[in-house]
Amino acid sequence: MSKHNAPMAAPVSAQQHVSLDDLAAALANNNRQLKGRDGAAYVRQQRGHSLLLNLFIVGPITMYITTVYYSVSKNHYWHL
Repeated sequence: MSKHNAPMAAPVSAQQHVSLDDLAAALANNNRQLKGRDGAAYVRQQRGHSLLLNLFIVGPITMYITTVYYSVSKNHYWHL
């Protein structure tokens, strides 16, 4: 079947609606999957980037590309 003859999506009114109970069950299942074997919920421990290391060692090697990227990105932060 070519892309010109592809079937059209069902109208919004014909789509199946998800109940709140189904959403709660899916969320509970997701929470179970995020726990370790011992049942504890694990959270990723974030570490920042070393400003001194980037300025004096990594920066000259990478032409300070990583230093600029880490400074601009909202997902990275610096520590000394």
